[in-house]
Amino acid sequence: MKKTSVGKLYDDIYEKLDNDHEKILKLITEEKQSPYSIEETEKLGRMELALQTAKDIMENIMAPGTSMKIMHSKGSLTIEIDKKQHD
Repeated sequence: MKKTSVGKLYDDIYEKLDNDHEKILKLITEEKQSPYSIEETEKLGRMELALQTAKDIMENIMAPGTSMKIMHSKGSLTIEIDKKQHD
């Protein structure tokens, strides 16, 4: 039972991230037709990067002592998981 609820929560969170990411991508596409302010454009960029990164992390299994490099059009992020798990 516990695994089922965790699996459902995982799926729900991933689906929300994916839906929100699609909304941001749509707004970025629409920006080309009707430009946003500099502040709005920066916020869209940060939201897109954060949502894509979160999706990438959820899609990839990371074991202790591993690292993952996430490539993005604006650069890359590297995430390292310590060998020893902290409580």
